[in-house]
Amino acid sequence: MPISKTADTGELEADMAFKAGADLVTILGAVDNATIVGAVKAAKAHGKGVVVDTIGVTDRVKRAQEVSALGVEFVELHAGLDEQALEGYSIQVLIDEAKRAGVPVSIAGGVNLSNIAAVKQAGVAVAVAGGAIYSAADPAAAAKELREALDAA
Repeated sequence: MPISKTADTGELEADMAFKAGADLVTILGAVDNATIVGAVKAAKAHGKGVVVDTIGVTDRVKRAQEVSALGVEFVELHAGLDEQALEGYSIQVLIDEAKRAGVPVSIAGGVNLSNIAAVKQAGVAVAVAGGAIYSAADPAAAAKELREALDAA
């Protein structure tokens, strides 16, 4: 169970989250490396993990490689809802970045039934399908459908 995205006091907030039962904590990728290093230190002390979220990061591939070297579990290549709303946005950008990154990544930013196979084939550790579930008429059925499509891919 991850916590909200941390932007400061990485070691302190990660330590508190792990003590409260979290398995992963999420750190914003735009922060100073010291925040990530602190969170990784706390994660190692608890046998847990750190995820770095690249929402708002201009060069997601470069940052994914940089923070992976700091010991994070995986990096979330994330296009937020505002980025997704821009004319010409395509999840294919994230899929291509996942293939280029060469480090464990997840994708968040438009994962749905029509692209979940391509997301999986990009080699991601995690596929985040937020809107495809929370905007569905039946979120439980949508989640089940996505899981079945993911397993079949």
